[in-house]
Parts: sequence; structure tokens; C-alpha cells
Amino acid sequence: MQNFKRKLSLGGGYMTVDIEVTDNRLSICGETKDSCGQNVDDLDTAMQYNVTPAEKAIIPKLRDIWNKWHLNDMRPGCEHQRAEWDTSEKVEVITYRLTSDALKGQSEIKRQAEEDLIKTGSTNISDLNRELLSLPWETKKDPSTSVSIHFQKCYKEQKRETKAVGWLYEKEHPKGLLCKPCETCGYKYGSQWLKEDIPADVLSYLKTLGRAA
Repeated sequence: MQNFKRKLSLGGGYMTVDIEVTDNRLSICGETKDSCGQNVDDLDTAMQYNVTPAEKAIIPKLRDIWNKWHLNDMRPGCEHQRAEWDTSEKVEVITYRLTSDALKGQSEIKRQAEEDLIKTGSTNISDLNRELLSLPWETKKDPSTSVSIHFQKCYKEQKRETKAVGWLYEKEHPKGLLCKPCETCGYKYGSQWLKEDIPADVLSYLKTLGRAA
């Protein structure tokens, strides 16, 4: 098993990159005077500094390896999902919340039901009121398709977000992939962390970079 550490300096010292491989697990961290950690985008800034011809050849390949293999033991998908699914696809997610009038309506129904129960020992809530009480305070489903026409105006748009489908459940967006089963092996996406071994040629390349740390 190849275990090693490498430290790489780029852009005349603008950026240093620490590379560590332990038991086929890769960790890469960068550091500049302004940022550190998963700052892979700073590689592009380093290209604007006094880079050598060798560094110009290294940076694009290092960026690709960093994006693809960093923390390769924390893969949310199985080999089939990684090959077939575009988990980085971005979609718009809209969050809706009940209006203040709808919340007041729910409170009034509850108050009246409690009052009836105290006075008569029983309560009778109409089907429409039961439906109003069952409405969730917050939802990502479009009210025009998820609730009856009587209560669609009970919701207002709260916020819009752009998220990757790999971080969404189907209940949050039709394209959401979290916990979606693989058609080949049945593994549910994101249900645990899986390890994908780093190819030997990538390990050999990384070992040639910089100096031993």
C-alpha cells in the first residue's frame, strides 16, 4: 500500500498544496495568504502568477485529480450510480410556507375544538377544516399540485435555492437522488459512505509532485 505525503509550492509561493495518501485514501488541502482548505479554485489564480512551465503543466491535472479523488473513501454513490448519474446537476428548489392567515385559521379551529370538548365532551371538525389542519407549515412541493384548490392560496413562496440533485430527496424535488436505489445493485444513494480506490497511475503521478512532507 502506498502511503506518502507531498508539499507543492505554486505561483512563486502564492499557494502551497498538501497532498496525503494513507491506505488508498487521498486528502488534498491548499493554502494561500487569504484562504485554506478546499480552495481548489485558487489553482486558477496561481496560474496568473510567476508560474514555471512545469507548473503550467501540473496545475490542470492537479485540479482534475483534486476534484475527482479528494476523500475518495466518502463516495455517496455505488460504482453504477457514479458511472450513470449526474449527481451535480443543478435544479431550482422553491420553499413554500403557510401564510399568517392560514396559521390563524389553524389556531382558531384548534381553539374551537378545545372549547367544544370542554363544554360538550365531544367535537366535530368538518372535512375542510381537517384538511386545513393537516397542511404542513413548510413544503417544497408546489401547492398547485400538492393540495386541493381550496387551500392553494394558503401558501406563499418563502425562498428559492439552486442545489445539486445529489443533495436532494425526491420529496424535495422530482430529480432528487438521495436514497434513490440503484437499478443494478439496489444500493440507496447517500445511505452510507463508500470507498472508490484511486487508480495506480494517479497515485504514481501524485508521488512525483513537490517534495516529501
